[in-house]
Amino acid sequence: ECLQQWGDGIIALSAGTRGTLGILVAQLAAQGRSCATKIDLAKLDREDPVVQALESHIADMRQWFGAGNYYVELIDNGLHEQKNLNPLLVAAASHFGLPLVASCNAHYLHAEDAEAHTILLGAKNELTMPDMRDRARGLRFHLLNNDEMLQTFAAWPEALANTKTIAAQCNVAIEMGKYYLPKFPLDLGET
Repeated sequence: ECLQQWGDGIIALSAGTRGTLGILVAQLAAQGRSCATKIDLAKLDREDPVVQALESHIADMRQWFGAGNYYVELIDNGLHEQKNLNPLLVAAASHFGLPLVASCNAHYLHAEDAEAHTILLGAKNELTMPDMRDRARGLRFHLLNNDEMLQTFAAWPEALANTKTIAAQCNVAIEMGKYYLPKFPLDLGET
């Protein structure tokens, strides 16, 4: 309801592998409706519940955010799941006439902060350092610089260009030195 009422003028991204679009496209791939790099969306059974959910989701996004304001988000942190899904998301975007956008799922600012992040994840999940190092090998969760973004998404220049397009449409002024934390009124004795 909120999106229907307030979605106009908002730019929405599909959220990569964990968003509704990514989940539905992955379900189609799991049903054998795709090869490694594409889904033949033109041959899909319109009665298939996954196809219906996909079409309904895209129709909702277009209605709520307006034509051209729902972007298919490509993310590549080195995860196998992302590398497999990105070409399928590109095929879905092409089939449905949706724009692409390159994105960076950053958990920390600099690449050299990876070990600290790994240690924190290990502590949180009660894993040993060898377990965490094996899991983190080859992954990049730092804020990618321009060269890294260009290299990572070279196959999809439209996605890179749309990243700049979205940035140009955003008009945000943040006064430095001022806190913008929400206030949550609590009852006496609660924290």
